[in-house]
Amino acid sequence: MGVMRHIICVALLLAVFAIGANSASLQECLQLIKTYNNYWAEGLRRAYGRVPGPYDTSKATAALEAVKKANCAQYNGGTDGGCVITGCRKQICSDKPSSDCTRRRGVKEECFKFSICGPDGVAKTHSQRCGWVFTPEYLSCAWRRVLLL
Repeated sequence: MGVMRHIICVALLLAVFAIGANSASLQECLQLIKTYNNYWAEGLRRAYGRVPGPYDTSKATAALEAVKKANCAQYNGGTDGGCVITGCRKQICSDKPSSDCTRRRGVKEECFKFSICGPDGVAKTHSQRCGWVFTPEYLSCAWRRVLLL
């Protein structure tokens, strides 16, 4: 019985180390997510006819796989670079606390838990320095919310 427990503990430790070995730092993940977002935005521009030509989905797919392989989802809902998630409904990414309740996030409000609040964010609210970084999980959640309207 004791030997079996020992074997299970060793197997669990190896699994934990294997998972950790594939994890990237927050900065590496932000760069991977930014690359994915660029390809995702290009696809939207092409889909709506703002940019001519066919859209090559292989680049976006490869970027998404890189984000997943790096285990970047571990940073969802987190902060970076002195930025804070604030506001009465945690709807603001800023460099200073706020009790603002007027700004609405709308349909995608519950999806922000999948974003990262940091200086690299594209969706700036009260701060010119901090903004939301839209992760693949956020984009998927937001699209589901929009399509359900």
